[in-house]
Amino acid sequence: MPNSYPFRVVPSQSGRNTPHGPAESLNPQTILEKLGCRKADLAATLPFTSGDLTAGSETELQAVVVGRREHVDLPMAIEHSGFYANLLRRAQSGDTSESLVSRLESFLSKNSSEVW
Repeated sequence: MPNSYPFRVVPSQSGRNTPHGPAESLNPQTILEKLGCRKADLAATLPFTSGDLTAGSETELQAVVVGRREHVDLPMAIEHSGFYANLLRRAQSGDTSESLVSRLESFLSKNSSEVW
């Protein structure tokens, strides 16, 4: 596998070596294999992908995005999600509180900090 990955592994400054030695432990192919990624289907086997709104935040780093509602994936994905459509439908039928819809719509439309 060529070393053309969109990430870089930085060696630990602690001076400790791994059981396989520093060169083997920092090899991108080794790292991807340990993550369960397959070369033939790399994009689909990464721990998180572009179609995953959480971007793997359950076990990975979380990111903050600053920008207008119309330019950021999270608020647009919420507005077009089945969850949001179901929430609207349930509120209209009286199965759930209108305040849930109001709070979510307020978050989406009145987020003056534009931090998502």
